[in-house]
Amino acid sequence: MRVRSRIQIGRDAHEDVTVEKDLVEKEDGFMNDNDTNNPANKRNYLRVEAEIPVRIEFENRTIKLITKNISCGGMFLKCNEKTLQKNKELTAYIGTGQHGTDEVKTLAQVRRVEKTEQGAVCGVAMEFTGLRDEEKETLEHVMRWRKTN
Repeated sequence: MRVRSRIQIGRDAHEDVTVEKDLVEKEDGFMNDNDTNNPANKRNYLRVEAEIPVRIEFENRTIKLITKNISCGGMFLKCNEKTLQKNKELTAYIGTGQHGTDEVKTLAQVRRVEKTEQGAVCGVAMEFTGLRDEEKETLEHVMRWRKTN
């Protein structure tokens, strides 16, 4: 199946980006890139390496971070925040515009905390727990645009 998407990145973007991608429909109905040799893509959702601005809010705090990778199921954030422990629930605002002016808001839960050999936190994996279908579509467009650029 070949899909053609036309997206505008950011409110003030002066050009639209057209992305064409070969997709494979899996038995469970989810779509994925036809690059089945890449183990990162053998998931329910396409995962891409991308640096996207994210704001997270928890315990009356707001922290600005950057993704290392993202999918419609979750994201991995570069982070050294010690208070982000496994199973912590929070609100995430994921930048979808060129300059982070547009955002997708979702509930998320920390699933894994990665540490250096010295024990310092260096990143956290989060699962989206409140992403609606229209927000997933927005993220898919942003991820496909980021993957091709």
